[in-house]
Amino acid sequence: MKKRLNRKVLNFSKDKAWMNNTIILTKHTLVWLNQLSEKYNKVIKRLDQIPNEELKEIASRNFNALWLIGIWERSKASKRIKELTGNFNCVSSAYSIYDYKIAENLGGQKALLNLSKRAEIFGIKLACDFVPNHTGITSDLLFKHPDYFIQTETLPFNNYSFAGKNLSSNKDYGIKIEDGYYSRKDAAVVFQFKEKKTGKIRYIYHGNDGTNMPWNDTAQLDLTKAKVRRALINQIKKIGRLFPIVRIDAAMMLTKYHFARLWYPKTFESSSVPSRYMEILEEKDFNKKYPNEFWKDLTDEIKKSKKDIFLFAETYWMTEWYFIKELGMNRVYNSAFMNNLLQEKNEDYHQMIKDILNENPNILKRFVNYLSNPDEEPVIDKFGKGDKYLGITVMMLTLPGLPLFAHGQIEGFYEKYGMEYDKPRDNEIVDEGFLNRHKYEIFPLMKMRKLFSGVKNFEYFSSILKNGKFERNVFAYTNKYGRNKALVIYNNKLDKTNFTLQVSYSKINKDGTFVFTSITKALDMKNSKKYFYIYEDFKTKLQYIISGIDAHKHGLSFKLKGYEYKISLRYKEVFDSEGLYKKIFKKLKGKGVSSISKFIEENIK
Repeated sequence: MKKRLNRKVLNFSKDKAWMNNTIILTKHTLVWLNQLSEKYNKVIKRLDQIPNEELKEIASRNFNALWLIGIWERSKASKRIKELTGNFNCVSSAYSIYDYKIAENLGGQKALLNLSKRAEIFGIKLACDFVPNHTGITSDLLFKHPDYFIQTETLPFNNYSFAGKNLSSNKDYGIKIEDGYYSRKDAAVVFQFKEKKTGKIRYIYHGNDGTNMPWNDTAQLDLTKAKVRRALINQIKKIGRLFPIVRIDAAMMLTKYHFARLWYPKTFESSSVPSRYMEILEEKDFNKKYPNEFWKDLTDEIKKSKKDIFLFAETYWMTEWYFIKELGMNRVYNSAFMNNLLQEKNEDYHQMIKDILNENPNILKRFVNYLSNPDEEPVIDKFGKGDKYLGITVMMLTLPGLPLFAHGQIEGFYEKYGMEYDKPRDNEIVDEGFLNRHKYEIFPLMKMRKLFSGVKNFEYFSSILKNGKFERNVFAYTNKYGRNKALVIYNNKLDKTNFTLQVSYSKINKDGTFVFTSITKALDMKNSKKYFYIYEDFKTKLQYIISGIDAHKHGLSFKLKGYEYKISLRYKEVFDSEGLYKKIFKKLKGKGVSSISKFIEENIK
């Protein structure tokens, strides 16, 4: 079935092959080093002290990228603020950055290069964070260029006072946060920045996303200034010399729409950042200051330089498609994957995938799919350790896109690591039973990533119940790589179900036509009595046999328990010249056996 669509199909530049098959493991660096010290019974504080045995283990589990959170030099003022408010068991926040230099306590750049070289031997690429929205409240950039930051010369609120401790690490400047923060009476939007030589005082805004309290240990950069945008682009290109993968923090906040909404609202528009209603800037004037999307300028420049920098962005606020289609970002967070499947809004996620297939299937591989990220509650707290967790993890690994695993996820840890942690607060031990389920069901699947990462042969199927209605809780899809093909089905509901797969949902082709694919075409099955198909179940390793003509007539039918998944692999076509496979097919009646060939030897005379 075909339908002409008069719509331009978007073109994406081809990713490097390694990008398509990347699987990232997240590590809070300081916490991880502490855990490694316990694991290997020796002091491990620097990056170059991470044992080869650990890298080998990560690689053996089929991770090929390692995201190190908190490797940059941090603002010391962040730790001091926490201490002044009673939190002594902490370090500075990983996102209150002093400078983009590898922290000296981690061994500096020399230690990073040592780790990077050894990780590469095991096929592991390193990833880091880039925080373009703000710096630490004390930072090298702030001391050198205080005009780079959003500020005012007058107090935004008359009741603000700054009589507290000087937090500055530079003798030429004084930095104080508002007194109400210490007394817990207020969370001011600005801090005081004083030039001691001239006595000049500025009130610089803290980083702020307009949804929570200001981040009191940060300073907000002003993207309406061309020199700030240029400095950020230069910085990320410099970072790209050390890290092939760069995760962009809060990327959506730098889009023109959201930056204007937060910091430079138009007349009669209110900002969610208190006091910014005083900084009215009409759209035409804002566009003069901020003419192009920052991210488009950055990605265009990276393409022109032909540098192999892989960017994946934290994006929310319904900006995901915009980052993919317009701004050229390699990958973007897909929070819908986590939220919809957790809440079992299965029909919503079905609709999202169908919309993408009708817009451009390539969008699917641009998503970062995850069950938790550093800002979320731990995976185990949300999804548990049972079949639902395993089923959704299987989906994460078998859909196109970039799978992202959280720190402690595969070990079954419950603790959420704060950005100010230097060690775990809980003395958790690895849940060996849970880890073993990964060893048998998840890690082997990760090794097959090439089979699932592409979109050219990806087909997404509707599941039909006996009454002819759609089964909204089942996700079913096929994919191919070379001669290998796979069928994945998962029931994201506690109720059991019985359904049939016959025809896929529509998918747009390069020529702008909509195409529907039968399950038999997706699995290359011939419509003939003489052809049978043997496949292997991934989890049980049992083999099954299917009749080609029956599949064409009736489709493929399955039964799934609540939160059960099945993956069919290693399809083999056999020509039944003597009626032997027909006998097997009738004898087995859909049951699986350890080996079809062995079954023939033992049962067919």
